[in-house]
Amino acid sequence: MTRTIHQFKANHTNEDIQTLWELTASQQDNCEYKLWTSEEISSLQILPYWVAEMITKSAHRSMTADLIIGHFLLYEFGGCYVFSDLSSNANFNIENFDKSYVPYKDGIVYGHKTADEVAYLIVRLESDYLRMERNLSQEYFDRKYIRDELYSVNQTDSNRSHTYSHKFNSIPAKYEALDGIRVDCDKLLSKSEFTIGKLKPSCYLNGSVCEYKGRLLFAYRMECLQNTKDVRWFEWISLGLSELNKTTFEPSLRFRCQLKLNVKSKWLPDALQGQSRANVLNGDHFEDPRLFTLNNGKELWLCFTNGYEIGFAQLFVDFRENKVTPKTQFICSSPGQKSMDADRREKNWTPFDRNGELWIHYQFSPQHIIYQLDKKTGNVIQTIKHETLASAILKEKSLFGSIRGGTPAIPLNSKYDVSIFHGHIKYFGKNYAYYTAGLLLFERDSGKIVHCSDVIIRPSAFPNLVPRPSQSAVVFPAGLTNDGTHLTCSYGLNDYDTFILKFKIDEIIPTFFLSN
Repeated sequence: MTRTIHQFKANHTNEDIQTLWELTASQQDNCEYKLWTSEEISSLQILPYWVAEMITKSAHRSMTADLIIGHFLLYEFGGCYVFSDLSSNANFNIENFDKSYVPYKDGIVYGHKTADEVAYLIVRLESDYLRMERNLSQEYFDRKYIRDELYSVNQTDSNRSHTYSHKFNSIPAKYEALDGIRVDCDKLLSKSEFTIGKLKPSCYLNGSVCEYKGRLLFAYRMECLQNTKDVRWFEWISLGLSELNKTTFEPSLRFRCQLKLNVKSKWLPDALQGQSRANVLNGDHFEDPRLFTLNNGKELWLCFTNGYEIGFAQLFVDFRENKVTPKTQFICSSPGQKSMDADRREKNWTPFDRNGELWIHYQFSPQHIIYQLDKKTGNVIQTIKHETLASAILKEKSLFGSIRGGTPAIPLNSKYDVSIFHGHIKYFGKNYAYYTAGLLLFERDSGKIVHCSDVIIRPSAFPNLVPRPSQSAVVFPAGLTNDGTHLTCSYGLNDYDTFILKFKIDEIIPTFFLSN
């Protein structure tokens, strides 16, 4: 089989570079060199329109164009791609052609790229490029401006963007993230009187819905952006609670309050320093809320994280006074770890109700671990371990990467509980990730996993998906309700917006479980 070294002929690709790689290919067995011109690339009709605009830009943007062109060519043809300005073959290794995965390094990309790798790269780099076009800094910027600008750009260019929408995002899924209804958190923001520290929140995200006393409650994460070089934007994070219209999911301003928790960290890694550490230690940093009920819907509870540890609070809500008061609140010790380090974070427990008591699905794979927690202290009372469902392990490997917690598990019917989890796929050997969402069913009595679905929700096909800069393509399920015929799931999109998707139960759950 002939192996091809691909290279793009940019303005800075001189004859010496071409000669070097022609010679390199000729010295290998069954190897050829292909120099692609911009006309040839255009004739393939495989590149997003904005890539061509980068080819003659600055060195950084040329590098970005090289990455994208290389991944598209390797998706189409396989082989190896060398950057257009790479003038040394010292790191070239013909043996890397036959390896399943070779990390990108020093201007050389190897291997036949998957559709999802290409999709992820495009999603991530397009927002970076468009942001730089507006001369906004890499780290400090107004995310609302960026989001609105990118949405308008993508809507304007939706026809030519759509060419790439499904070709390079091959994971089959029932829904795209943007199929849901976006919660207008800007409405809450515009009327907000809340403060975190001395700052007003400037975005609301990762909201969790929960049915309580006939109302659809909505807990969300509030962040303060401070565009200075001395303070990072994520240092002040708090939680809020509002009500949504059950039909339109519009936020209601008749009930809206800030959740003021008073819990301190039990453990933090020494690697977390500075203001972020102080805020967590002082109880000024809470995120990723999940609302759920215990005791047949009589008790409203909140699960949250400070970024490293999980906490719980039972909430007393006074709708007339527009006030919520934590009755019980605590940070849990990590039940699964004898010691902790900076790489270990407790963020994705799945709480559920069993006979009015607080239980959690702590881990789904490689072994399914369940804990009962004391409702006053969070200490572990009881531990149950099951073998993970074989089909879940197979789908974890083929579809989801790893199965992690998402929404609370709620009753589906008299025999089963249901939860929407997130699947975490890592790319390029780094902590960039692509999150999808799937469904787990549990036996009510034993807690065992009895069914794992295929992908239900995935990040919307690029380039309509707008990620946070230098971040991942993320669908983060956080809330779930069941009205008997429909499940309603709220999920965060790229740690910025919250969407709500309502789907018929009999369309996503096998009939066998509905007949029991």
